[in-house]
Amino acid sequence: MDIILDAFARIAKLVDTLRRCGTEIETTLGIVVKSLSELLSDCDNSEYFKGSFILIEAWVKVLTKNNSAFFKHLLC
Repeated sequence: MDIILDAFARIAKLVDTLRRCGTEIETTLGIVVKSLSELLSDCDNSEYFKGSFILIEAWVKVLTKNNSAFFKHLLC
């Protein structure tokens, strides 16, 4: 189980690095989606779902950075 949780943390770090380097949003989000689908496909343990939140948080950061004007419009 620790291997899966470690994988989530490592992928989240990679996604954050790609976001800060200005990588295209489609590439970055593609990594997140594929990682979540692969890592969660065979598990039935709620600990994995808790661990996936770090990766989902990285996904939200990518979305908000690249669409900040859109999100600001929603909040007003």
